[in-house]
Amino acid sequence: IWYEYTTWHAGNGDHARASEVFTKACSALPACTMLHFAAADFEAAQDKIEEAKAIYEGLLSRIDKLEPNTQGQIWIQYMRFLRRTEGASASRKLFLRARKSE
Repeated sequence: IWYEYTTWHAGNGDHARASEVFTKACSALPACTMLHFAAADFEAAQDKIEEAKAIYEGLLSRIDKLEPNTQGQIWIQYMRFLRRTEGASASRKLFLRARKSE
């Protein structure tokens, strides 16, 4: 429902409101990684790369509280995001960070 609501706002051209709804949605459902990924992708599509990185960093800051089977997915999604937005070097640095966190 949250995702549909944000896409409705985005579809109507109200990207600021869609971003606000994504923020509220992520706060309401902190364990829903797919919603966080969608929020990060939305921010990146709006050229708000730092906001998208903050979403991924927020997930990483509480990764131990999330389901074990989603922890690797968070690292992978973040690496893919960095590769798209900042290049292979940034993605490799995150990979090393992921390895050290284990």
